[in-house]
Amino acid sequence: MSEKLGTRTEDRLLEARRESLHQLNESSIRPHGKLWGMDVFSWFNPTPSLIANTLHSFPFPAIWIGNGAVIAKALAEDELLLNNLSAVISYDSSIFNLENHWLDKIKNCVGTQSVEEAFHFLKMVKAPQTILMFTATGENWEDNKKEFEDFLKLVQV
Repeated sequence: MSEKLGTRTEDRLLEARRESLHQLNESSIRPHGKLWGMDVFSWFNPTPSLIANTLHSFPFPAIWIGNGAVIAKALAEDELLLNNLSAVISYDSSIFNLENHWLDKIKNCVGTQSVEEAFHFLKMVKAPQTILMFTATGENWEDNKKEFEDFLKLVQV
């Protein structure tokens, strides 16, 4: 009996540890090295305020590829973020729902229908001494994460 109790407790602890590692993996910013002279980072399921704080801390302007609603929410919470962005690429809608005064301050903005289309635009706005930040949120975040990581495997040297 005590063996079964010990096994169940051990299984629960292992499951709790797996869940904790899974959550940490989802919510931490991850560096991916360099791509075309840019420092590359990804972040899955971050909050808009954490994204804004992180983008403020980068030493170079950023290209942000992400979900349009999260981009809009981050800019609504912190308009000073506009000073840190050289390009914004939304991968979930070809209609870019940002306020006009935001669009005036960002050099390059585009809305695309997919992560793959976002990468085509990225090739046009890439620049050395720039940060590339890819964020994925929402119900398809895992698919978008996989697309991003597959893209990096293909083009990163």
